[in-house]
Amino acid sequence: SQTKASPARCVPTDIRGPGAPSSISAMADVRTGISEEPLDIPSFVASVSGPEVGGVAVFIGTVRESAAVPGRESKSVVRLDYEAHPTLAATRLEAIARAAGERWDLSRVRAVHRTGSCGLGEPTVVVACGAPHRTSALEACHWLIDELKATVPIWKREVYADGSSWVGAQGPPGRDRKAGVAAPQGPE
Repeated sequence: SQTKASPARCVPTDIRGPGAPSSISAMADVRTGISEEPLDIPSFVASVSGPEVGGVAVFIGTVRESAAVPGRESKSVVRLDYEAHPTLAATRLEAIARAAGERWDLSRVRAVHRTGSCGLGEPTVVVACGAPHRTSALEACHWLIDELKATVPIWKREVYADGSSWVGAQGPPGRDRKAGVAAPQGPE
């Protein structure tokens, strides 16, 4: 199930949710989550810092106004809507974050992705890695965001003033982009 953070902004101490298994790796302190709440970026950065950390790498994905869907490049995006698989997204996100912690010499790893509606400029994903040395932090952060985008079942829908389109061949299962089910299409 998706993690709902409290208070109104998602911060690293809230991202695992009640009853979730511990996300502390033997090699690195790993915390991940899927959140319907806005992301508190300064808290994420602070959560990977510490006296043993000599380098922090952070990737923050935000909503941009330019469309990514082929054939829709001339449209302006007004918001993005994200949906995540109710169990597999969190499981896969934690697995790849743990893999990063095992592959590189990391002290701390954080990875959280938003769901729901996100306005222009709003952060939608944050990956933060703290390591004794910058090379490990930078390489792990780059690998982790690429793996997240390629393998975590999270779907993105671009919303325009006159319609919307799922990014990729289709949206979530049962919501075929071409058929327009739950994703109304604007004029071609």
